[in-house]
Amino acid sequence: MRLAMVGSYASNVKPIMLEKLAKDIELIEVRSADEYSKLADVDFIVLRDGTIDAAVIARLNKCKLIQRWGAGYDTVDIAAAGKRGIPVAITSGVNSAAASELAVCLMLCAYRHVPILNNLVRNGCWNRERQIFIEKSFMLKGKTVGLIGCGNIGKLVAKKLNAFDAHVVYYDPFRMEERQEKELGIAYMPFDSLLENSDIVSLHLPFSGSTKGLINREVFSKMKPSAIIINTARGAIINEPDLIEALKNKVIAGAGLDSFASEPIETDNPLLKMDTVVLTPHVGGNTQDLSGDMVERVISNMNRIREGKGLEPCDFVNAGFMA
Repeated sequence: MRLAMVGSYASNVKPIMLEKLAKDIELIEVRSADEYSKLADVDFIVLRDGTIDAAVIARLNKCKLIQRWGAGYDTVDIAAAGKRGIPVAITSGVNSAAASELAVCLMLCAYRHVPILNNLVRNGCWNRERQIFIEKSFMLKGKTVGLIGCGNIGKLVAKKLNAFDAHVVYYDPFRMEERQEKELGIAYMPFDSLLENSDIVSLHLPFSGSTKGLINREVFSKMKPSAIIINTARGAIINEPDLIEALKNKVIAGAGLDSFASEPIETDNPLLKMDTVVLTPHVGGNTQDLSGDMVERVISNMNRIREGKGLEPCDFVNAGFMA
């Protein structure tokens, strides 16, 4: 049997994969779309980055599973895969801790201007009393943080923010039970109320047709002028031109972004020149100590398919499309 690791980061986890794989599975690397012809006769695909669209799926002759490395599956045509009888799986919950930590990290960095201060110190500046940092630096303590989407990652963000004595509210189309809200120390708010009351708005929802461009000019107009927005979900959930406009016109105060409408971010993107924005290159679920757990889940899903057990519902994202 043959397993293809797809994406420019595939080699980073190759040693761990080889250590854990059954001896009868050959591992190959597919680093870019130019090499997708190699996928025609593989049994399993593990997609780290890149896109598996309907055209690629139509050329898969033996594939038994398309496995995403992470929780997002917007880069796979799950309907086309289902029509070919190919299950698509994610690794639900595995990267939640890492992504939730980065979300809180971006809040702190944006609130305390960590990237700017780091660069000032490195360049010999030790002016601790610069007025801009006194007037525009804040604590998380006492702030209202609004989570849009409260799945695995959102719940962990809420727990971490409670330790900072922040007031955490959330909006999700599927409201959780009151008992669970009390356990997490969070309160439900309607969407517009959350926008109007939050000092920080943090996105933790999947990308889909209904969430594309959800955060737009109208949304920014309802936020506080002092508010910041955090995105560790998918870049296209935010209408990026509207965000840039809102930041330039001080409709909102800042942003912490781990994902973007176009990745890698284009070199002429105005966000790169804004001091009020903290940027990371879509690394919310990428840590060295996470790789082992991710590999375990990936191989577990492969073994379930090989043994005819079927995937766990939490990982099986195209069950409704299966032929």
